[in-house]
Formats: sequence, C-alpha cells, structure tokens
Amino acid sequence: MVIPAILTTKKSELLEEISIVRDISKTVHIDIMDGTLTKEKTLSIKKIPNIKTVNIELHLMVNTPSLYMDDIVRLKPQTIIIHVEIPDFENEVIKLKGDWKILAGIDLKTNVYNQQKYTSIVDGFLIMAVEIGRSGQLFDKDALDKVTFLRKELAKTIAIDGGVNSNNIKMIMDSGVSYAVSHSSIYKTKDVKDAIATLNSVL
Repeated sequence: MVIPAILTTKKSELLEEISIVRDISKTVHIDIMDGTLTKEKTLSIKKIPNIKTVNIELHLMVNTPSLYMDDIVRLKPQTIIIHVEIPDFENEVIKLKGDWKILAGIDLKTNVYNQQKYTSIVDGFLIMAVEIGRSGQLFDKDALDKVTFLRKELAKTIAIDGGVNSNNIKMIMDSGVSYAVSHSSIYKTKDVKDAIATLNSVL
C-alpha cells in the first residue's frame, strides 16, 4: 500500500490535495516541520483544520512534539511519527501516548542498529530513504537494509518514506515494509489518481 504524503505551507493546498485523493486513499500522511529538527517549515499544525474525510498520520519532524499535544488530540490521527533524533525521544513518546499508534522515525543517516531498544515503547518504525525536510530527493537503497534488519527483529509496523516511485515500489514492498509513503511521484504528476493507482498496481 502507498499512502500519499502532503508537504505544504498553505492550508488551501493541504485541503486541495486531500480532496484529490480522498476517494482512492483512506489515509494521508501530513508532514509537520516547525524549523527545529529541520531547517524547513511547513504549515503549522495549529492551522490544520479538523479532517473527517480521510484518516491521517502526522509526521512530526519537530524537536518537541509534545508541545503540540492539544492539536494532536484535536486532529485525532490514526498514527503519529516522531523521530529518534530528537533530544528527549523516550520521554516524548511517553507524553504522547494516546488513541493512536506511535512510530519511531529514523532519518537516512541514523544508525538503525541502535534503535531496536525502542521496540517496547513504539508501535513500529518509519524509515526515511531520503534526508528529512525536502521533497523530490532520490531514493537511497541503504534504507532497505534497515528494513531488512528491523523485520528480522520484530513483527510490528515498518514503513518507508522518501523517493518512492513506480520504478522502486516493488523492491520496497518486497523488502517487507507494511506500507510506503510518497509525495513527488503522486502530486507532481499530471494525474494524481492514476499515479496512486500505478504505484499500487505494481505491488
């Protein structure tokens, strides 16, 4: 399964991109950056309206995700993703426990072999195949080795994000991931619905 990712600074664009995919994707992945974990910023989570047409997962690329707890509760996500690279990861996970799954995000250059210690406190992992912050980067195959390692260690959710396209989706899914996340290969095409259908047809 491929989930469309939304990376924007504009509320209108967020709503438009959700409206385009809501009939063909039950879930959308919304990237949130506040300029602390990454240089880049997106639309503030506080400006995201309540969304009822699709399930959402929130990818919180921020140093202190618990600061946004009120908005997380308001948005009722299916999943939230917080990064192991943040200063106080374990305490942030504890603070963010709620009616949603929590995945540990692992950036491209982060050593995955030290992360299995978190398997008891999270519901799975999201492996980045690009460096967090920018869309349109090329897929790094080293991410697949991380998936293979984690899949041997646990049977929980493992997702992959970044650089996903029709040329590598089969290889990605064959590695054992639960699902993949894609932005550019969906929204930067002439026909978004066809792009999603094409990605899922390769599986």
